[in-house]
Amino acid sequence: MPMSKKNFYILISCAIFYIIFIQIRAYALSDDISAITKQQENKPAKILLKDFPVIKQQKPYSCGLATMTMIYSFLEERASEEDVTRKLGLEQRKSGMTPRFFSENLQRLLKNYRVTYFSNIKDSLLLEKVFHSLDNQMPVGINFSTINAFEKQSTDTHLSAIIGYDLNTGTFIVANAYGFIEEIKISSLLRMLKYENHKDSPFLFDLAILLNIIGKNNIIIIEPL
Repeated sequence: MPMSKKNFYILISCAIFYIIFIQIRAYALSDDISAITKQQENKPAKILLKDFPVIKQQKPYSCGLATMTMIYSFLEERASEEDVTRKLGLEQRKSGMTPRFFSENLQRLLKNYRVTYFSNIKDSLLLEKVFHSLDNQMPVGINFSTINAFEKQSTDTHLSAIIGYDLNTGTFIVANAYGFIEEIKISSLLRMLKYENHKDSPFLFDLAILLNIIGKNNIIIIEPL
């Protein structure tokens, strides 16, 4: 049965209100972080997880597997991306991972840890959780927008791990799944976690962000049981 004009207008109105609601909610993620950074003043100015292995992803879409391999190798035993892929039964997978799918599979790997996925949380809460994890010598998984190492003219969403911070320079230290360690200004990483630096986005990506199918401020927290 064809949709009536009245129902069509109701549907369009609901869609518009939903998009407005999502945009207001996304804007509210950028709150005041001064109290969180001040709390860190009584703690070490710099923390870096010792002997955290940096592993380069083998395929353009395997940043999730590479990041899981780094974390698993740090917390459990040394492994390769092939080992982790085989453990998870993902040999046939030919695409990237959402942060939620990443966290679910990381939990499958880390039997002695609790893996919790957070999305669309305020900057202050995000920083509080990241600092707390690093202070307890635990890496933090992130999904952020950065330069695509395979297509350097564009940006891409990318899974990696925060492995330290340096308050002297106001930076987080990231084990990038492209195979290197980088220091990123805290303010810059907060923008990258919201994809504000993203450019040349495919239409479907922009639509997914608009509709909140892909959330912002995605982090994966790991805690011992």
